[in-house]
Amino acid sequence: MSSKKKESESGILGQFVFAPQRRKENIPPEQNTADEQNLLVGLSSFLVSNNPSSLTPLTGTMLKALSQAFEHHDYQQIVEPGHVTVYRGISVPIKTILAMTKDANKSVLAKHVSRWHSKDEIVDPAEDFVTYTTVRVKGQLTPQVLSYVKAQSPIQSWTTDPDKAVEFAMRAVGFKSVPAVFVAHTESDGNIFFGKPGKLAKIIYPEFEGEKETLSIGPVTYSKVVFARALATPTPGKPRVPDEEAEEPDTGDLHTIDPALFTSLVRDAS
Repeated sequence: MSSKKKESESGILGQFVFAPQRRKENIPPEQNTADEQNLLVGLSSFLVSNNPSSLTPLTGTMLKALSQAFEHHDYQQIVEPGHVTVYRGISVPIKTILAMTKDANKSVLAKHVSRWHSKDEIVDPAEDFVTYTTVRVKGQLTPQVLSYVKAQSPIQSWTTDPDKAVEFAMRAVGFKSVPAVFVAHTESDGNIFFGKPGKLAKIIYPEFEGEKETLSIGPVTYSKVVFARALATPTPGKPRVPDEEAEEPDTGDLHTIDPALFTSLVRDAS
């Protein structure tokens, strides 16, 4: 039997996706196909490093597996994400997020926070404040929105867990950047997602199952974005320069952002 005929009968990932890695499940034994083994290695590397370069050459395999999912029930359980709300938490340069959300429908919640010098000492009676902005705007998110992304990869990591999205956004914040969470739906406007949230990790790296991760291929249409921005109280007599006039828009201390409040606003935006 030719390899093409075998593939037409069993699919690019065989009859059962990553069967050798699922020995505890009640499925017939089966060796991984060559494409399947390459994908397994690429996904393993991605789950550990979150670097999309390991998967970039394998997008064709991922797309073909998705196209064959309607023929294979096992594929539907593993490679198809289902119709779910997903979140991507990233650090975005402040200039970029302001440009992306300019003139959009926004609601802003401002919370005052004490300015602390150390754990036990307040050194300034003034207060900083944090703005949490929920933006209802339709846009497309690509990896290139991040200033530090150089590789032209179509792969992005998303999660169905808002808490994880906020955690990832806060973890990645860099200089003159803010944590932002984008909200999308897997079935919207040509979005392509690969992997049942958490299922691939459960098979390959069970310790990452709780991240509820699914992968997008290509630009993702999102419907909302929530970002948090810490701002210092202006010095008396020196009013804050409006963002549109500032060479470098102001960002303050990341530690004044309340992750629980941030997460609740992301949940409300779903």
